[in-house]
Amino acid sequence: MRKPFRFMKLACVISMCFGSLSTVALAGPGAVINSCIFSLHKPQQPITVDFKVTGTSWLRDDAKGNDATLTVTNAGVTCVSSGYVESNAPPSEVGQWRLQYSTSSGTGGNAHISLDYVYAPTIGIIPIMDEYNYAVLLREGTSPNTQFCVSPSLCKGNPWPPAQKVFREKPVDGGDATRPSWPKNTQGPIFLIFSP
Repeated sequence: MRKPFRFMKLACVISMCFGSLSTVALAGPGAVINSCIFSLHKPQQPITVDFKVTGTSWLRDDAKGNDATLTVTNAGVTCVSSGYVESNAPPSEVGQWRLQYSTSSGTGGNAHISLDYVYAPTIGIIPIMDEYNYAVLLREGTSPNTQFCVSPSLCKGNPWPPAQKVFREKPVDGGDATRPSWPKNTQGPIFLIFSP
């Protein structure tokens, strides 16, 4: 008489375990993105820059970034936060994000990026799926001389368009001008730098 009870108890435990597993959601590639303008010289008068999110696909509803405005008063890189962006794309897709900027001096441009994984350790050419970084890739439609960097300054490497397109490659330390990477389960930040 006790065996059926044990079986039912075991079945309930298994059901509870697998049921709880089905509710676990793993975070996708994401980062706090700072939108920036590089100015070679100090402007004669302050320049207002408006950044506007113009398109998204395969991103979390609550992680699509936001519009922002900044004022350039000095030479160098000036940044403002465009919020947090996170992909929820299936394995066959990548999260994509588009940003447009315009300035009070009459210049403007666009960025089209994708958020993805970049693998770190490999066995031969096979990536170890539990060990990876997040990475961002600038895509067609991005204004010339645009860079993605891991700090608020112009980074080493070639700005967009890249000399050679890369995708899902082992990262250089800290990424590079067209494909910066950052550790999984962190939020960057990363810096999208336009050079009007």
